[in-house]
Amino acid sequence: MAFIRTRGRIRREAADWLARLGDGAAEESHAAFRRWYDADPRHAEAYDRMAALWSAAGRIHAPPEGIAAQERAPRSSRSFGFALAACVVGGIALISILLLGSRWLPDSANEQLQSFATAVGEIREVVLPDGSRLVLDSGSRVEARFTASQRLLTLRDGRARFVVAHESRPFVVRAASNEVIATGTVFDVSLLQDRLAVLLIEGSVEVRRGGGGVHRLAAGQKLVIANGAPAENQRATRGETLWPTRMLEFDETPLREAVAQVNRYSRVQLILGDERIGDLRVSGAYRAGDVSGFARSLAAAFSLRLDILPNGNLRLVDPSAAAR
Repeated sequence: MAFIRTRGRIRREAADWLARLGDGAAEESHAAFRRWYDADPRHAEAYDRMAALWSAAGRIHAPPEGIAAQERAPRSSRSFGFALAACVVGGIALISILLLGSRWLPDSANEQLQSFATAVGEIREVVLPDGSRLVLDSGSRVEARFTASQRLLTLRDGRARFVVAHESRPFVVRAASNEVIATGTVFDVSLLQDRLAVLLIEGSVEVRRGGGGVHRLAAGQKLVIANGAPAENQRATRGETLWPTRMLEFDETPLREAVAQVNRYSRVQLILGDERIGDLRVSGAYRAGDVSGFARSLAAAFSLRLDILPNGNLRLVDPSAAAR
């Protein structure tokens, strides 16, 4: 996996540039700063925020966009010199708090609350405050709470992939009454119709059930907890890991399960006109959101009739069922 630069490291780099550019830096330094500033949106965000806080605390303005150094006003009196020194000290203290806040401030002062959601058919990737990445599946919602001592995310609905950055704080994902605890790893958690599934792609995780019990997963394993039944440890299939690419792959999957997955990516829904159709097994790869193409493929493969309903939804019917 690619090295993920943490937010703390970026803040330290921004503070270093702020100090260097505010002291009559040479033109070469400004050119190097511009390359750093433009290299990553997080660089610009961290620098602009820190420069604004520095200015507010000490009334000292960083070079505009890091390009031209500010002219230094002449000191007209000793009192002005003391005032300027006090501002500098205040600014340095503020930057120190920004860099070391997790050590100096209580959790409540450092708390970061965020909420992320996707619409039907949307797949979205988010970079979290610690550098971890969150990928939200269609129709999903996750709440994130970061403090100096923990990284806590709550999956309210849908499915999400977590690519966890290595650091000392525990990374915990809550879903219903269960918790998934990881360090640096990659895993999926889904909460669909009271069915929880944890699929480990890389690393290791520990799943703690709300009613008691701890399960440790290895890469390639999936833990399923449904309707209060005993947890079931399964071998994950390749197709189950492809959803961030917008591809759905089935391998002898019961048709009712395949239809449920396909329906998550479209407002046009596919309905099975006969419960027995749901027992058919489907294999193949399909584009997420293409409900019509999926339905036509099934109709041709299993000799089913495809009806278009007045509300725009689709229905598969077994013509031979009416004759029986």
